[in-house]
Amino acid sequence: MWEPGPAGEARSFEDVDGRRCGTWESYLVSSRPQSGSLGRVRKGDSCNRRISSWVFAAAYRRAIKENDAALAERIEDAYIPYMESIAAFFERRSVEVLGRECPQVLLIHASRLNAKMLPTLLQMFRERGYTFVSLEQAMNDKCYRTPDTYVGRKGLSWIHRWGLARGKPIEPEPEEPVWVDKLSSQPLK
Repeated sequence: MWEPGPAGEARSFEDVDGRRCGTWESYLVSSRPQSGSLGRVRKGDSCNRRISSWVFAAAYRRAIKENDAALAERIEDAYIPYMESIAAFFERRSVEVLGRECPQVLLIHASRLNAKMLPTLLQMFRERGYTFVSLEQAMNDKCYRTPDTYVGRKGLSWIHRWGLARGKPIEPEPEEPVWVDKLSSQPLK
């Protein structure tokens, strides 16, 4: 459930159990009309995998703590193109696995980076033709009745699970830039 903020933007989100998840932590579900259909809902499904927004957030936190404004800006500049590559990957992968785009969910975490970049991130999705719908509306799509036969140690997204159930190998997702990953894993000074 979204709690509206200024100009209709989300301020906070409650998960399916009603727990307050906090400012800017949100499940974003989107919809873009497709000719000949009522609409499609899609979003890069990052749930149940190493969430790269955490990698970027850790690197950003480092830049802020070290008062390195140039590095913080470099991370900001890399974040949106990376997130757009994730969206493009899951749009394509949904078509490869299911023959169409279907509802997908992207989990982004509460962080200083997302607090600052969320308006730009949402604008990027809008420019790709996205609008936002309820999770319930998205979950009503028949793709969520696709068999999920995966049992294993990896926290795979639904698209990867559905692909495996249909005999398709897992395709690697875009990775965050190496320099961001290195920054995120170094201890703070």
